Amino acid sequence: MKTALTFLVFLLLTPLVGGASDLTPLHDATRVLINPHKGWYHHFPDNHPDKYQIGRDADLLDFPGMDHLYIRLAWAYLEPKEGQFDWAVLDRIIEKWTAHGLGIAFRISCKETSTDRIEQQFATPRWVMEAGAQGGHYRMGQATGPEGPWEPAFDDPVFLAKLDRFLAALAARYDAKPWLRYMDIGSIGDWGEGHCWAGSRKDLSFAVRKQHVDLHLKHFKRTQLVISDDYVHALNDAAERARLHQHILTNGISYRDDSIMVDGYFAGTSDRFTVRSPEYFADAYPQTPTVFELEHYGKVKSLGNWDALASSSAAKFGKGKKGPEFFRGALELLHATYIGYHGDARQWLTDNPELTKELLNNCGYWLFPKSLELPEKLVAGATVPLTLTMENRGVAPPYAPYELRVKLSAGATTLVRVLARGCQSWLPGPPVSSRLNFVLPADLKAGDYALFLGLFDVREGKTRPVEFALNASARDSEGYYRVGKVPVSAEAIGSEAGWTSLFNSKNLDGWTVKCRPADQDKSGSWKVVNGTITAETPPGSTHQYIGLLTEEEYGDLTLRLKVQTYSQSTGNSGNQVRSRYDDDAGWLDGPQVDINTPGTWRNGFIYDETTGAQVWLWPNVGKPAHGLTPKKVAT
Repeated sequence: MKTALTFLVFLLLTPLVGGASDLTPLHDATRVLINPHKGWYHHFPDNHPDKYQIGRDADLLDFPGMDHLYIRLAWAYLEPKEGQFDWAVLDRIIEKWTAHGLGIAFRISCKETSTDRIEQQFATPRWVMEAGAQGGHYRMGQATGPEGPWEPAFDDPVFLAKLDRFLAALAARYDAKPWLRYMDIGSIGDWGEGHCWAGSRKDLSFAVRKQHVDLHLKHFKRTQLVISDDYVHALNDAAERARLHQHILTNGISYRDDSIMVDGYFAGTSDRFTVRSPEYFADAYPQTPTVFELEHYGKVKSLGNWDALASSSAAKFGKGKKGPEFFRGALELLHATYIGYHGDARQWLTDNPELTKELLNNCGYWLFPKSLELPEKLVAGATVPLTLTMENRGVAPPYAPYELRVKLSAGATTLVRVLARGCQSWLPGPPVSSRLNFVLPADLKAGDYALFLGLFDVREGKTRPVEFALNASARDSEGYYRVGKVPVSAEAIGSEAGWTSLFNSKNLDGWTVKCRPADQDKSGSWKVVNGTITAETPPGSTHQYIGLLTEEEYGDLTLRLKVQTYSQSTGNSGNQVRSRYDDDAGWLDGPQVDINTPGTWRNGFIYDETTGAQVWLWPNVGKPAHGLTPKKVAT
């Protein structure tokens, strides 16, 4: 009997063979790397339109690794009258600096402490108070007259309703913009830091803090949110701190620390470089980028703490550490991807030119490929197994879904394959080995090929190379690094005596998709990507089997194939043999070699999918198939 072969999943995986190529001779830890989604940021405006204005464009454009501007501004500047928005206040800054390739981050505050402008005194717009929102004028724990800064009651329903509508408008305009690095939750407390120390000094409950977090989650659905660790630490109850911290982590929010080298922190936290809550950052950084903010650099210097001058807090409590040591140590504990000096860019860079470059490399990810393992000879038409070992000497992983690519080049022939998308597993610490593979086309010419490796940011419709810490001499004009040379044989695996290749590595010629009429819209889930047959249906979709069948039928046969699935997959699939599709019933009758990611113990079991049978054929474990658990398997 001849039947069609049906593949319900056909992705490639193969054991690794061959020797390893040591890449450490190519390492260069002295080269300054300007990479995406990490680096320095500049405060402007900084809780006031006049604070830290940029004297010359070159102060930022020539600053090594300047990634974004961080805008901290009061709500009142953006909605001077209810429902009337002055977005130009932000857009002027955004349009100028994004045109130069810089990103933007926001914190919109509801309470400031200065009163030189009405928007500062009433950071929450005055019309909110006039609409009935409760609040008061306070300084340093004391009520003042109407000349003082106004602090809203942060749980007042009128205030919350107006804030809700403002955040909706803000998100409608800016959420998910490609230049928006993060939105900083800043609607509670002085300067948006989550405490009222310079104002009423009132305690704010877990409930109101969570409510403000949830308002931002409600509207900013596609932008990374961050929050000051003060938001959590200001709660007096340890259990409530833990609950709010968990709520933040569960919702993918990250942390920023606004208080490194604040004078009052030296006495109690110098042993941890003035980082008060390193545990929050340790929990957050494996999944989300964290943010480091130095106390205003000018203030750190004027108090003598940067140089640990005699009588300064750094000299008293720092045990010999000066500003650079505090910065390095705090960066390590915070695992920060973005770092800020909080001051004048020119002054900082003039004072600290080499430290600026050093910290740029150390923040976020800093990638050193250590070794590459692949076969000594590659074969045209074959799947090439590859193991890459990567060392990350930075303090955080790369969070963006970068493409890891391999390139082979000889004469006029160039072949590029994508090895992986996303490399968040490259955490700092011990080197991480990734088992990967790529497929060579069957018609690839034999010969010696230069082997290149590259990492690329392909979001926003552009391709930007991500730099490895390898010698610049190994880097080509496209951003790939030459890491070796490999021979390719023209002897394709399909040419072995007696073997027939079922797949041409290019398209699905010779194959057909079968499924029920209701699932026809998902028949395109089968496609060829980089020489591999892949199958992926949209998340959350429901459907019956969508089978890929050979058009030709075969008799007795031996089948060789390689399969790869992903650990997070919820799909159930398999490889049907000696099977026929019943078009009337919309079902494939015959035995299936099971491929089941959620229940990996079932992989390789043979199950009879025939209508009315539906029983395990091997091993003989009987029915019910879907109720079977590993404990019931007889071996």
